[in-house]
Amino acid sequence: MQVSTYGTDNSCQLSALKSVTPRKGRAVIEFDPDKVDAAQLQDWHEQGVRGVRINLKSVGRDLARDELVELVRKYAKAIESVPSWAIDLHIALSAVPHLESLVPELGPRNIVIDHMGSPPRVQSDMDAVPGWTSLVKLLREHDNFHVKISAPYRFVPKSEDREFRSFQPLVKQLLRARDGKGVLWASDWPHTRFDGVDVGPWATRCLEWCDGDEKMVERLFRGNAREVWGVVSRRVEGKTKGFVDS
Repeated sequence: MQVSTYGTDNSCQLSALKSVTPRKGRAVIEFDPDKVDAAQLQDWHEQGVRGVRINLKSVGRDLARDELVELVRKYAKAIESVPSWAIDLHIALSAVPHLESLVPELGPRNIVIDHMGSPPRVQSDMDAVPGWTSLVKLLREHDNFHVKISAPYRFVPKSEDREFRSFQPLVKQLLRARDGKGVLWASDWPHTRFDGVDVGPWATRCLEWCDGDEKMVERLFRGNAREVWGVVSRRVEGKTKGFVDS
């Protein structure tokens, strides 16, 4: 995943991907949709790139509904030649409702929301937080919509919740939305703008919240990511849906 600090300079990530090869790694990059062509996309694809990241949250961009929809459409149009690529969105939770009509329009293109939608606060009744019900609704109703469970320390200071237990209702609601499908665990490494992050407790809590369901654990920590990033095909009701990559 392209680190926001680097903007559209993907050289560090592509260098790392070259070292591990596409057989062992995948990348999601950032680029200007007005400055990319099919040949460049194919070159990146062969290197192991499987998605583009649209990062509005880190740079403080708050777009109106029509502006956000048109921006995502623009990127979707730009990557038409690589249909297996996902669109990764780092946006405010309050902007998620803007996507409700767009997600079905883009299917089967995978849409991934970073950091649990970047909630402005975490509480027992998440339905009261603007944008949350829309996030859960999209996750429940559309198999091309995905949410990344990551970076809890960005929303609740570690000093206030060292074991991240306040996130239990939030994570469990996401896991229940589609029986664990479409939810991806992520470490958020290299933890930009945060020092001394230990993701061990976060991984432990998320494992506990699967309540011993081995299928749920496999989906959260491995299977869903393999489907989204083009390692295996997505299957719905016994039928292959989406795209297969090697």
